[in-house]
Amino acid sequence: MSVGYTLPHYARSLGLFIAGTEDGVPLLACDPCETILGRPGFWHGGATSALLEAAALAAAATAPGSAGRQLRTANMTVQFVRGGGLERTFALGRV
Repeated sequence: MSVGYTLPHYARSLGLFIAGTEDGVPLLACDPCETILGRPGFWHGGATSALLEAAALAAAATAPGSAGRQLRTANMTVQFVRGGGLERTFALGRV
């Protein structure tokens, strides 16, 4: 799917992909696979955080005025309430 944005290599290596768009912002997704496994039957917390970070960067990269800018995550904190089950998971960033 072409949305004018390409996921960074680390995101693609985890199996993340652009599943669509919402209001012009890439909707990221990941299907269960070995690269995102944590304890049996659950997503690894680092993979979950990577999905959230990639969604935030995709939203920032497609925001008006961001063309040609080098974007980086300055700070990100994730507090997990429970483990994520192994099913297709989506993330959408907002600016």
